[in-house]
This record gives sequence, structure tokens and C-alpha cells, in this order.
Amino acid sequence: MHEFSVSGRLIDQHQIPIPGFLVAIIDRDLIWDDLIAYGLTNQKGEFLTHYLASDFSHQFAEFESEPDLSIIVSYPTSSPRRYIPIKKIDIEPEQFKAQLNLQDIVLDSQFIPIAGLSALPGSWGKSKRLNFKNAEILDYCLNSVINIIEESIKYKIDRNRFSIKALSQSEIARSYFQSMSTRLTNFKLPPLLLKLIGKLFYHRLLGLYDPFQAIIYINKQRLQYQNIDTLKVVIGHELVHFIQFNKNPQLYQKMITLYQQYFEFLQRPLPASEFFELTYQYFLNEIQPFMTTIEGDAFYFEENILRQIFTCSQYYHISGVFDGLMTALLKSTANSQHTKFYDPHLIDRRYIEGRQQVAQNRQYFYI
Repeated sequence: MHEFSVSGRLIDQHQIPIPGFLVAIIDRDLIWDDLIAYGLTNQKGEFLTHYLASDFSHQFAEFESEPDLSIIVSYPTSSPRRYIPIKKIDIEPEQFKAQLNLQDIVLDSQFIPIAGLSALPGSWGKSKRLNFKNAEILDYCLNSVINIIEESIKYKIDRNRFSIKALSQSEIARSYFQSMSTRLTNFKLPPLLLKLIGKLFYHRLLGLYDPFQAIIYINKQRLQYQNIDTLKVVIGHELVHFIQFNKNPQLYQKMITLYQQYFEFLQRPLPASEFFELTYQYFLNEIQPFMTTIEGDAFYFEENILRQIFTCSQYYHISGVFDGLMTALLKSTANSQHTKFYDPHLIDRRYIEGRQQVAQNRQYFYI
């Protein structure tokens, strides 16, 4: 697989590295620019991205063999996720290299905004970048991160003990719940409900590790619009889960026990309000703390190791009509009389805060 790359380091006039600045790599075009990748410089001021030809030649009637690269550097403001561009570097055709290292980029002490320039040009575009019909892409990305993980965790990964598949979100839900049903008693879901679960609860899923079958699932519907480094980070995240369950067999039984009890709640003939309250409280107090710790390990590894190497691997947040309908549905459900105590934002907030707290401990619980 032919992969391009761009790397460099931001420093000030005193040669001090500049971390946390936004770097966007774009391909200049006549009509609109292509956003190839973006991310924040690491603690050493470094940035790195890998990209494919599909990242800069996916527009209609566009057949470029090489991109017309520009690098835009932006500084963070006090407002979350708001950056102001202060430097643009245009790479001329004679300067282009497939593996382009810009080395040290010196920023002035006074950050002067560039008028009329966006920090992320072309970020609104939705184009397919990754072709999952190419069987090579998953193995290529897996091989790109497996050595990083082994060296960081000091653990040899047996490649024969797990598999990796790229499926649609509905296919992931169906396969995951079917494998779960063989291990849980009295747990059966009709195919139509499985398909609905796939759309309702997996529509934002990027990856999933199934400990029942030792399979890493990649949501090709979401990741086909991302760059290749994002795919590497997602695979690395799920590999951490494989290691957790492989090193700690008790996690497997703990997960089965939790979900067995949860699905027993679902089968109780209770009034709607009592049913929702019991299942919600069980999920919030039993399942979520367990999953928070599991995800905390993977989140720590993702943010503090993988994204420090693949710095421009930020996920492109692409929302469609279905996402808008899902948001409206969740808000409507949260405000209904039977689920007035149900707060999906509380679940998300507690999960994110718990995951970050685990990650901030700078230790692995299950690795």
C-alpha cells in the first residue's frame, strides 16, 4: 500500500517546542480544497500524518498523482475547539516529496491572525477515503500499530488469537448480539430488532472488540470517510481491549454476569415506569463503572501514546439526517413521562468523566 506522509515540528524563536497547536494538511484545488488530515502538536511540538492518494483525488473528475499541499498552523483560544490560523505554508511542486519532512517551523512570538483563512479548509466535505474492499488495508494498519503497542505495554500479541473485520454497523450489532446470545440464557433477539439496535445504538460506533469471539470490528460506514491514521488509532484502541481480556480471563466472566443480570431485568413483566427505572439504574450503577474502567485503559493508550505519534488522526465529525433524527429521538425519550428520570447526557457525562479519571491515573488496571 502506497502511503504518503507529512511531518514537522513547531518551535518558537528560542527553539522551544510548541505543543497543542492545530495543524491542518490540505490539498489546494481550483474549486474547493481537500482537508487531508488535522490534529494537535504533541508535547515535543511534533506533528505527523500519513495519507493515501484517495485523500486528495476523490473529487469528481479529479485525477492527481501528487497533491498541492498547504500546511495551516492555528493557535488555541480560550473557547473550546476554536483555533485562529496564524501561518500558512504552501508546498510548491518541486518541493513535494512522498515522505515530506518540514523539520522545524519557527513561529513568531506575536501570533498575527491571517484574515479570511479557515483553520480547517474543506472540513465540510464528505468523501470516501478508505476502501474496505481492499483486504490489505486492515492488515496494513494493524501492522502499523501492533509493534507500538507491544513495546509500550511490554506484551507480545499473538496475532492468531483474534481476527479483524470491517462491517456495517447493523452487521456488527447482529454478529455481536448473536455471539452474546450463545453465552447468555434466555437471550434471543429477532433479526428486525437486531437491525434496529444496529442503527440506534451503533450509528456513532467506530470500532468494537467482541471478547466472546475475539473479533475486532471496524465500522466501515463511519471510517470510510476518515484518513488512514484515524483507522490505525481505532484499531490500536480495540487491540488494548483484546489484551485486557486475554490477560485477565475474569473480565470475560464478569461481563457475562453483568449482561446476564441486565437482560433478566429486560424480561420482567413490570409497569413501564418501574421497568425503565430498574434497567436504567442497573446500567448506571453496575455496567457503566465496569465499562468505564475497561475504556479508561484504552483511552489512556489512545490519547497518550497513539495520538502522540499519529498526531493528525482526529476524527472528522460527519453528521447526516439520521444523526439529527437520532438526537431528536433521544431528547424526546428523555422527556417522556415514563423516562423522566432518564438522562442520556448524564450517562455520557459520567462515562466520559470516569474514563478520563481512569486515564489520568497513568496506570493500566487490566494490562
